[in-house]
Amino acid sequence: MPTPATASNTQYPALTGRTVVLKLDPQPFQETLDGLKRFEIRLDDRDYQCGDLLILCETAAPHADLLPGETAVKTGRSTIRRVTSILRGPVWGLAEGWVVMSTVAVVDALPHDELLSCLARMQVECERLRDELEEVRSAGGLAVAPRSKNYSLNERSAS
Repeated sequence: MPTPATASNTQYPALTGRTVVLKLDPQPFQETLDGLKRFEIRLDDRDYQCGDLLILCETAAPHADLLPGETAVKTGRSTIRRVTSILRGPVWGLAEGWVVMSTVAVVDALPHDELLSCLARMQVECERLRDELEEVRSAGGLAVAPRSKNYSLNERSAS
């Protein structure tokens, strides 16, 4: 009898070292958190690869409700997913230039040491982006509300 696939016995594609930040409407974001939605359908404009990490950021309102030229506002909630397989169009009704990516939650897809390594890389990237943002803000180019809590790697890995 075949063994059911679980996080402990499934071999996922090797990590690519790439993280891709994507916005997600509130309903599909919640469905992803609840484990009901395990895929992303996206324009294939970022050379997605199996093993990429997707940082999915919830937006405050659905994309369809935005006015032309309006940018989606992030709520601050996010989740990290690992791409396990990719279907590229044109095939089975999927248009050319589009992808369907199967994903799993990072906590299900990474051994503990890989998860800590990944979090460390993301923390470095977040610090770099924060520094860039501060430079733009100090030059008077952008007004941004301060963050509510600054998580360190140690606080996150301890839980």
